[in-house]
Amino acid sequence: MKTRISLLCAAGALVTVVSGCTTPELARTPYSPAESQWAEYIGSSYSEWTPPRTVPPSSNTGTGETVIVQDQQPVPPILIPVEQAPVILPPVPPAPVQAVEKKKVEAQTYTIQKGDTLSTIAKKIYGKSSKWNVILEANKGKISDAAKLKVGTTINIPAQ
Repeated sequence: MKTRISLLCAAGALVTVVSGCTTPELARTPYSPAESQWAEYIGSSYSEWTPPRTVPPSSNTGTGETVIVQDQQPVPPILIPVEQAPVILPPVPPAPVQAVEKKKVEAQTYTIQKGDTLSTIAKKIYGKSSKWNVILEANKGKISDAAKLKVGTTINIPAQ
């Protein structure tokens, strides 16, 4: 029984080889005129390019067979230079520069009003709320706590 199976397998292999089972027919498919034109164009643009041996793979050839193509080198993309008209943009006006002017303040007095803080008073008079400590130094005898200003108190504003 084993010898019969062996003989049948050997006979099947011999018939396959003798009948000429070589490469698939797909490998011998010639290029269409459009494919030939692309092959010539790519060959002239890329000297190292060689055309593939088979038609590019597809999921279905229409015959119910799936095609798997091996040993193909990737084809680099075709870069075609495109000339573009220059874009002329309108001139951009320079950004306005804000000049920092130092306010010159004469020595004066100020009467504290409801809602005033030393920072808001400094902002009104000097233009900078950070100058509040200048007002505090000039009024040490009148202001005991900078956080608690008494409404109606007249304070001295030093010149700057």
